[in-house]
Amino acid sequence: MKDKSVLKFFIIYFGFTIVSNFVHSITPAFLQMIAAPSYINGVAFSVMSLCSFFASPFWGKMGDRRPYPALMAFGFFGYALGQCFFSMARGVPMLLFARIISGLLNGALSVNALSYLISVSTEQNRGQYLAIFAMLQSVGTCIGYLIGGIMGDYSLMLVFYAQIGSAAALGLITPFVLKDAPGRTLSNEKIDFAKINPVTSMTASMKRVDAAMAVYLAVVFCFGFAMMSYDNYFGYFLRDQFGFPTSYNGYFKAVIGVIAIIANSTINIWINNHTNVRRSITVILGLCSVSIAAMLMVSGTIPAFLGAALLYYTCNAITLPILQVMMMKDEDKSETGTISGLFNAFFSLGRTFGPLIAAAAYGLNPLYPFMLAAASYLIAALLSIRNKRQYDHRPARTAQ
Repeated sequence: MKDKSVLKFFIIYFGFTIVSNFVHSITPAFLQMIAAPSYINGVAFSVMSLCSFFASPFWGKMGDRRPYPALMAFGFFGYALGQCFFSMARGVPMLLFARIISGLLNGALSVNALSYLISVSTEQNRGQYLAIFAMLQSVGTCIGYLIGGIMGDYSLMLVFYAQIGSAAALGLITPFVLKDAPGRTLSNEKIDFAKINPVTSMTASMKRVDAAMAVYLAVVFCFGFAMMSYDNYFGYFLRDQFGFPTSYNGYFKAVIGVIAIIANSTINIWINNHTNVRRSITVILGLCSVSIAAMLMVSGTIPAFLGAALLYYTCNAITLPILQVMMMKDEDKSETGTISGLFNAFFSLGRTFGPLIAAAAYGLNPLYPFMLAAASYLIAALLSIRNKRQYDHRPARTAQ
């Protein structure tokens, strides 16, 4: 890679992707250790997602006023602070407070890291950089889960110490290693908080959405809802019902990551190049629902249960990239910002409400969150059938 600043950015963010996933594989064991109720696993994630949803526009505006590396460093420290509170939590109020801190402050990193990468790229290499960015996140997640899971077999608190210390170290070095994107003029304009309210912004954007796009956004919401209903309680289920050690979560997530990389570099490319993606997404969403149903049918047999789960994760891995391809297909390029914002908003809302409802469902029956996910994937598949028909009969728009 010729641009050393981009290479440095990738190394730093890849390191954070690994570090930020250390605790995920031990979270079920930690919650059991402090005798937290089962619902908190979903509620805490929903609270963090909702706080991130509301704070992201603010951090986007701050990115226009401050150097990106400085805001990224603030995000690293914010993440370390949130995890410090999380590690000290011994009850529901502290757990929720920790997740609120993480949700509010981590946006400084997630929003401005992407802004930095886009700012230092050109139209020619932007797609390549974003593809590398996505791949590093997938690989880093696998490595982080694996390291955290293995470390957690020896000491849960050691994982927290390693994560907090590493995140803080990244915060210290980032402003010195990275320079701000060249040619930027920082704004001195006062932030108008009324204009960055995500609810107001989303409501205004929805006025420009037709029936076909509205159904597509409903599919996106159902997908986010289903994915997080499932994923937020899968690792918890393995620990709670099967008694797996934390390393098993790490090993399983590593295998899932390898499958995701292979699936996206083969199946996903073939689907995009050789099929009608609006038809294909119906099949993929249906397979997600069917694979979860199969998993539920064999829930008493661990090898079969895990095999069906791997089939689900394979199908799920290619769903989001295809939905993203569909996002601007047949749309006016001048609407890119509006549609991208709506996509992220509906996906985030699905990821917020999915774990919240799954939390209540798990308390009734540990299999209910997966039933909820299967039903939501099925609804998304049915909606996508309707959506394809809508786009087939929709008047052509400005060339895409």
